[in-house]
Amino acid sequence: MESDPPKRVSYIHSDTLVAAADALPSNIGRASLTHNLVVALDLLEQDGSSATGDGEGKVRKAKVVKSVPATREELVRFHDAGFSSTGPPTSPASHHALNLALLPGFSSSSLIRLFESCVEPVYNAYEPDAVVLQCGCDGLAGDPCKEWNLDLRGMGEVVRRVVHGWGKRTLLLGGGGYSNENVARCWAYLTAVALGREMDLDTSIPPNLDEYEVFKPSFSLDVPAGNMVDKNTDASMRGVEGAVGDSVAKLKERYSTTKSDN
Repeated sequence: MESDPPKRVSYIHSDTLVAAADALPSNIGRASLTHNLVVALDLLEQDGSSATGDGEGKVRKAKVVKSVPATREELVRFHDAGFSSTGPPTSPASHHALNLALLPGFSSSSLIRLFESCVEPVYNAYEPDAVVLQCGCDGLAGDPCKEWNLDLRGMGEVVRRVVHGWGKRTLLLGGGGYSNENVARCWAYLTAVALGREMDLDTSIPPNLDEYEVFKPSFSLDVPAGNMVDKNTDASMRGVEGAVGDSVAKLKERYSTTKSDN
């Protein structure tokens, strides 16, 4: 059963950081394009508008907040050995950094399968108080990396399950992605999903957007899958699931012991 929609969704924004991100050679202008599309789709509270919620006649929007730089003490603590994700099997950090080794053509159907068979069991074993979900876009169909074949619907489904299904405090982050217009589409759509305002994938890009022409020829929100063959076979994914299952068993053993001690 899904939890209630989040009572508040915050959208962390900084003009300074956007300008710095826009200057990166690998994705010039990507951050501002994304932000401008999110604004054009009317997903944010703007100009001191009143708080919104789920009541009748109200539309859920994200509240814009400014980012706050971490202090030196916070950075040092974060990089302390206690936060390390590597080490020998006897290390307290072992089995906490799991990598799913995937093959080219990874599709949304394979993504949902492995989310259910690998990610959710880890979540259930660990029972976190909060979740950080990085939403990189270089696996989307059409990305210059040309490795995976994800579509927008599959990525949105994962975000929906994490934000609204798990119901924990969740931080959504960006990541890779080198087709600026598709990254903007994806992150705008995922913002809407997080708000509980899922949009039709055939939603038109607002024509008043300054960068409107970069979204041709479809001028729609959707990023559909391409024709790449998914080389992640049932056998290869069963191998991944088996490896993750071993770590899940270790996590269950560790955290069931911790709970009994408390």
